[in-house]
Order: sequence, then structure tokens, then C-alpha cells
Amino acid sequence: MMFKPRLFINSFMSKKWFAISSTIMFFLSCSEIISAVKATEIERIYSRFNLQEILRLDTENKSLIDKGLLDIYKFTVDNEGNIYILCKRNQGDMIFMVDQMGRILRSFGRNGQGPGELENPEEILLSPGGNLFVQDIGNGKLTIFNKEGTFLGLKRLSPEITLVSSLSNGNFLGLESIYGGEVNQWGLTLNYCDANFRKIRELDRLTFPNPVASKTMEANPHVIICRVSGDRIYSAYPERGYEFLVFDLKGEFIRKISVQAKSRNSLDLYKKIMERDYGDLIRLGIKLIYPKSALPFYSYFTDENGFLLVMTYEPGKKPGEYMYDVISPEGKLVNRVSLGPYFSTGNILAKVFRNQLYLVREKESGEKELVVYRIY
Repeated sequence: MMFKPRLFINSFMSKKWFAISSTIMFFLSCSEIISAVKATEIERIYSRFNLQEILRLDTENKSLIDKGLLDIYKFTVDNEGNIYILCKRNQGDMIFMVDQMGRILRSFGRNGQGPGELENPEEILLSPGGNLFVQDIGNGKLTIFNKEGTFLGLKRLSPEITLVSSLSNGNFLGLESIYGGEVNQWGLTLNYCDANFRKIRELDRLTFPNPVASKTMEANPHVIICRVSGDRIYSAYPERGYEFLVFDLKGEFIRKISVQAKSRNSLDLYKKIMERDYGDLIRLGIKLIYPKSALPFYSYFTDENGFLLVMTYEPGKKPGEYMYDVISPEGKLVNRVSLGPYFSTGNILAKVFRNQLYLVREKESGEKELVVYRIY
């Protein structure tokens, strides 16, 4: 029989690629199984939701005060568990790096107008690459540091843009404000932006009547709440109902999560929160118009696995706490827990990272504390 090299090679390569593809499929299957097991274990942890305190940073602590940490305005956490705190009240350094033991490792970002200095910082973001982006409000200044506090550069944004997240592909998410005395509809758009902060596409939009023109305002949060969890972007606002739009990291729409909300007809707590949020407008003569019943939720935060912790208007088990719905990535109600983070105009100062809950609470004295718990 004549030896046919091409037939032999084709046969050999076919068997080889079959073996390789089978191996790949095996590992992909294992990966899916591991992911499913991980998701199941996370859901079990959330269904129990036991908390063990492991760290407390109290701004009334003298040692922290002596080092300049007078307030906790915003914070973010890196992969090593270091906490970066934005402290606007300090007239010196405004950013403090704190390790997992509660030790202040360094501070940077002095108050001022020079290179690497901050004037009125509003947002602090940590990029997947490990750089800190600190945005000043009103002047569009974006100051960039590395995690050691070295000043890397300065960029400019439109004053109407507020950055909300830095994505792993180098792009950004930003909220663009729509307002003005002659504008009939005020609002916000959630924009997907490139590395130079240029708008690629609009992901979400919220509008409401101009309160200045009518001297009235709907007593709603009027905030688009965007969170990034793993490889997913979540966008929601309470006026739309108990719904969350889900996008991938390219800004492509994936699906919508709808949750069956518990009926909450009491407006007592709702009115208290709205009057606090819009106190400045009330003093300017703007009248709040309340809905017939409380909206389904106030705000939410996430972990890195797609689970949402959604703050409702239902009082919690302790004074100052609220009931939170724990929602799975598929929209399943996993648990309802009582938590008491400090919050302001839709911004809850809390996050879950690697089974640790980081939250900022306002004390009776008016000062704040950042508490870290292990969830088990």
C-alpha cells in the first residue's frame, strides 16, 4: 500500500486537534463548574450574612486626628486591602492610605492649586492598573497619582461630567448633568467614554422638570446610580422602578434585572430622607411634591461578583439602620439584612470586596467611622 503523507498528516492533525479541543472543552467545563460552585458558595454566605468586625477607623480617634484624618468623605479599596480615604476637611493632605491593620501608611494630595494639589475634590477612583483618579468639582480638574502618592499628571474634564468608574479596558463611565435656567428638562445621562473621556455612547438617561422654573420639584432621588461589579456595569434609578440595566465592559447592553418589590406605602421615612437631601432647595423656596407611596429603593452598592445590596426605605432592626435586599446576579432575592451606612443624595459609602463589607457610618456626634466586617 502506498504511503500517503498528506493523508497521514491530516489524520494526525485531526486527532491532535480533537485532543486539544477536547482538553479545552474540559477545562472550560471545569471553569463553568468552578464558577457555579463559587456563585453557590457566595449565595450561601449572603443567605447567612453573619458579620465579624475586623477594623474600625473612628474620626474621633485622637491618633487619627493628630495625623490629619478628620473625616471620611469618600473611599476606595485596592487588591491588597489598602483603603484610600478622601478627607476634604483637612487643610493639608487630603488623601490617606490606610492598611488592613488600620495604620496610616502615607498621605498625599495637599490642599492647593499647584501640580499634585487638590482644591475641592469630590470623587476618588482606583483604576484596575492601580492609579488613583481624584476629580475636583466645578473646575474639571482630574489629578492622577500612583498608589504610593506620586503625582503622575493632570487632565481636564467638562465641569458637567462626574466620573463614576475606571474600567479594566482603559475606558471610563461618567455622569453628565443637564441643567440650566432655560432648560425645560433637567437630568443626567450615564455615558460610556474612551480613555480621553470622549463620549462613545449613552447608556442611560434620567430627566425631570426644571425645578427653578416651576418652583416645585418631585421628591425623588433624581440620581442615576452606576456600579461596576466584575465584568458587568449596572445602572438604575428609583423613579424607573426596581430595575437594573446590565451592560458588559464594552458598554453593550446585556439584559435587565427586574425585582418584585415589596409594597412600601409609608412615606414617613421617605419624607425624612428627601427633606434632608433637598434641604437647600427647600430653603430657596422650592416646594417638594411627594409621590403616593415610597419608591422601591433609595440606592445600592455591589460586590465584585455581581451581587447587589439595595437599600430600601424600610427601617432596619436598629436605630439608623435600613433594610437592604441582597439580590443575586440573576435577580433572585437572596436575603434581607439590616445595615446602617451613612449616605447622602443617593451615594452610599459602602462596598463589598472579597467577602469583606466596608461601610461608613455617621455617629450621633456627627462624626464618621469606617467599619470593616468579614461576611461569613
